[in-house]
Amino acid sequence: DGRAYDKKTGRLRRAFYDHHGIIRFQLIEKEHDGPLEFDLVNRYNETAPPFSPGDSVFVIHTRWVGEWASFAGYGDKQPGPISNHKLIGNDGKFKHDLCVGRNWRAVTKW
Repeated sequence: DGRAYDKKTGRLRRAFYDHHGIIRFQLIEKEHDGPLEFDLVNRYNETAPPFSPGDSVFVIHTRWVGEWASFAGYGDKQPGPISNHKLIGNDGKFKHDLCVGRNWRAVTKW
C-alpha cells in the first residue's frame, strides 16, 4: 500500500504518484484514512444546511481543500496544515472581495 518506515528517521513514509505520474515519497507525522475522511466530508457536505449571517463557521482556502481532496480521494501527497493567509488582508481582517466556493469553503460541522 506504499507505506513503510523510513530507516533514517523511523517515521512513517508514504509513496504516492503525483499528477504527472512521478513516484514521490513523503514522511508523515500521523497516518490518516483518506477514503474514510473523504466519505465523512461528502456526507456532511450533502446534509449540512447552508450557513446564514451570524453563524459560526470555519473558513478554509479552496487550494488547501483541493490538495486535501486529492490526498483523500486519489492518494496524492498529504496536505500540510491549513493555511488561510491568502484570505486575510494586511489589516488582519478577512478580505471581503473573495467568493465562497471559488476562494474559500465554509465548514459548518466538525
